[in-house]
Amino acid sequence: MYNESMLENLWLTFEVWILSLGTIGMVLVFTLACLHPTLEGPAAILLLTILTIFLDNVWLASVLLWLAYTLGFCIFYFLVHWLHQKSNRVVETFKPTKKAIDWVKRQPTWKHIVVIGMPLVYTYPLRIAFTIGHQKFFPFFWQTFLQYGVLTVGNLLLYFGAIQLIFLDLPIWIVSIILAIVSIAIYLIKTKVKVI
Repeated sequence: MYNESMLENLWLTFEVWILSLGTIGMVLVFTLACLHPTLEGPAAILLLTILTIFLDNVWLASVLLWLAYTLGFCIFYFLVHWLHQKSNRVVETFKPTKKAIDWVKRQPTWKHIVVIGMPLVYTYPLRIAFTIGHQKFFPFFWQTFLQYGVLTVGNLLLYFGAIQLIFLDLPIWIVSIILAIVSIAIYLIKTKVKVI
């Protein structure tokens, strides 16, 4: 009972600290959401948690993050294509990138959308290969928009569905801590896991 009370107090302290950031905190969340496609990392659940604290509405927070991700992956597209041309396509010579490009070419569009959009999964090589493989912006835009739709829905399911059922309807602050630990663990071991 004491540990649960201590964790709840820690969560309330975190909420108060987040809310004390005010406008700067909101700008930071949207900046990180825009950078998410470029930087890759276990930030989606954390950003959803923080924005939900600000807005007190997980649905609105999810939609706003999806819009920020949309801006971010548009920037990512132009950045990847610019770097790809500047480097004379040198990225295609790396073994992981070659494998990812082959996978992208072999798989149907729906698999790109589902696999690359999965929450808590390291898909950065696939995302780069997918972006390089799209010379035209609009097909890339719609497919990536749907990938981030899968990410958004997946995060909501993790937030409210599977995790709470598995852990017997735990309070949302405990669920968030568990998801943050899992996300960070996946991110830290990504170099040891073959994703392709």
